[in-house]
Amino acid sequence: GGGGGGLTLGRLNMKKLGDVAESREHFLDHLLPAAVAAQCEQMDKRDTYILEQGRFLENTFLCSEGLIHRDKFVGMFGMVGLAECVNTVLKLEKPEERYGHGREAQEFALLILDRMHEQIKAYKPKYGRFEMHGQVGIATDTGVTPNTRIPVGEEPPLHDQLLFTALTQKHFAAGIGELFPFEETAKKNPMAVLDIIKGAFGEGMRYFSFYSSSSDVVRVTGYLVKRSDIERFDAGEACLGNSTVLGSGASRGLHIFERSVRQVPQEKD
Repeated sequence: GGGGGGLTLGRLNMKKLGDVAESREHFLDHLLPAAVAAQCEQMDKRDTYILEQGRFLENTFLCSEGLIHRDKFVGMFGMVGLAECVNTVLKLEKPEERYGHGREAQEFALLILDRMHEQIKAYKPKYGRFEMHGQVGIATDTGVTPNTRIPVGEEPPLHDQLLFTALTQKHFAAGIGELFPFEETAKKNPMAVLDIIKGAFGEGMRYFSFYSSSSDVVRVTGYLVKRSDIERFDAGEACLGNSTVLGSGASRGLHIFERSVRQVPQEKD
């Protein structure tokens, strides 16, 4: 039911964990559980401060009118960089073996997510509960792919990417997403795009965002940016809206303009 919301967002950079892992076992048995425990504790303390010292609920009409309740709030356990983590820990160099392609990489990624989910669900915060959130990343990230996505430039064929992505999104009740630019001619056959979306959801995908490759407006994930505004900003011209500033960093760090463009069959006249 309702009555709550997202109270806080922690953020675990999986790439940094992978960088210091000495082995697969060291990562699974030591680094991962320690990092998850630390982030749960940090989120728990932050939530407690917001509700007790910050008196968040006492200062909103939503509470006084009985619309929200402190036991209904969710702490969002965010994570980024699973792809880099898997590739680094397993030392995967060949394109066919890397995250989003190879069987070993897929099994390891799903094992990591299962372990994380089990530990997060077992943690009992003072208020509400914790759920996993696939975080998109921030402008200062370099070489870190958002949430469980396959890195830009390494995307497999669309059907393979959708099947893999659906598997990795299972545990993310607090939100996760992937974005797909479609070639301009897809507008002539919208039913084909709808079939792709239906198929993805049928396989368990939670969130599917798409846009035209020729569109000026591009979704980063949590916000939209205009390609033309970013070009002006990068050229030193004045722009309105802080999303342009954020998007400029995302265009470099997250390569949002370099995503693989997809095609769909054209309807016969």
